[in-house]
Amino acid sequence: MPRGPFRCIGRMVRPDKRKENDMTTKKEKPPYRLTFSRITGKDESGQDVLSRPYEIGVAWARKGGKKGCVISIEIIPTDLVNRNGVLFLVPTEPDERGFA
Repeated sequence: MPRGPFRCIGRMVRPDKRKENDMTTKKEKPPYRLTFSRITGKDESGQDVLSRPYEIGVAWARKGGKKGCVISIEIIPTDLVNRNGVLFLVPTEPDERGFA
């Protein structure tokens, strides 16, 4: 058996050239948290009443000066699939330590 980081492709074995994911190897914080709030009803004026937001993922800036961000979702709420809630991108604070 070969030793080290190898992967098998058909009958050929070669060293694994894949890079580690930069998002997981760096000690950086994501610039945004992705939160979800379920719609719990309507108020007197007909506006949606939302539940407390829950963190379901994070958003990372794209590399190379590209516009936009990459969203990493840990949990997909069933109410989101049923269109019974809203997503929020909330900026992280510089002193925050806990994130998804």
